[in-house]
Amino acid sequence: MEVPKPNIWALCYETKRIVKAHPAHFLTLSAIFLLPLSFFIFLYSKLLNYTYYTYQPSNPYTLFLPLLYSLFVMLFSFCGLSSITYSVFHGFYNEPLDLISSLKSIFTSFFPLLATTTVLQLIFFFINFFFSFLLFLLLVLGTQLLGIKISVYFVVFCAALVLLPMLFVTIHLQVKWSLVPVIVVMEKCWGLEALRRSSSLIKGMKGVALTLLLLFGFSEGVLVWFNVISSVKGSPNGVIINFDWVNILQSLFLTIFLFYNTVANTVLYIFCKANYGEHAEKGGKDYVKLPFDDNV
Repeated sequence: MEVPKPNIWALCYETKRIVKAHPAHFLTLSAIFLLPLSFFIFLYSKLLNYTYYTYQPSNPYTLFLPLLYSLFVMLFSFCGLSSITYSVFHGFYNEPLDLISSLKSIFTSFFPLLATTTVLQLIFFFINFFFSFLLFLLLVLGTQLLGIKISVYFVVFCAALVLLPMLFVTIHLQVKWSLVPVIVVMEKCWGLEALRRSSSLIKGMKGVALTLLLLFGFSEGVLVWFNVISSVKGSPNGVIINFDWVNILQSLFLTIFLFYNTVANTVLYIFCKANYGEHAEKGGKDYVKLPFDDNV
């Protein structure tokens, strides 16, 4: 009988099981890497708005703030991703977890993650550039060749013609490459090879990957968006940067979402390998029966 493909509920079950089995370990990793990352993301939006209202071109703080933000986010996100992914993978097979081994995985994964992320950013940059150029051509074609007058409706129509296909292409590629970070950490391959590997493994599981992408993308996006619009309060004497208990709660929730996003993607990677029979490579004593194996 054909083995049914795992679904989002099986993935949630395994995610909960792994986290529940090692709460202190994952709490420590989240506190070291993801919590500072979340705090800094929200703090950066406030600092960015502050520099907007008090912009001084000669101030080096204003010039280097985006660079500092990029370096901080890159460092903590890569470290958190490497250590948590490594821990989840071995925790799934009931192997003992220790903090030192999880931290050591950072040294072997950091630069491959950096190189692969650079490749991904370049690909999405050229995709955005292509569709932006296409939008420019539509506007020029309509106004110069067809004689259509520039109006809000015409611009919105052209934007819809371009942005909807761009959104579809972007989401499609993000789903195909959703396993890339886990593959870089666990299989020691990077760059285009990791992209090809993810595209191959994710076949048959795109629905689950899309669900995770929409769920965590929406949750994290709403938190960041809400923080941006409420980040700076004006006063008669100038701009006040406030960081209150609401921001602390937002940071905690963002930490939780980032953590479970990483755990769920790693479990998805394990499920995708199981679809191709690759989970047997762990060996008999380490093999953990998957929740969908009962239906065989």
